[in-house]
Amino acid sequence: MQYFLRALAALALLALAGFCVFGFFASAEVAAPGPRAAWRAGYAIVGLASLAAAIAVTAASRTAARRRP
Repeated sequence: MQYFLRALAALALLALAGFCVFGFFASAEVAAPGPRAAWRAGYAIVGLASLAAAIAVTAASRTAARRRP
């Protein structure tokens, strides 16, 4: 059960990272340069944070699987 929840969390975080990649590229279409930089920075920060969290969740599930007898 715990493995399923970790996999579900990792998939949700990867979906969020994918959404942020799309938003990062789509924010280049905004006309004014000021808001464009803010949106791109926001998408980059959230996307990288969710990717790092997905990696951490996956690594934690591998470590937990190794500890089981």
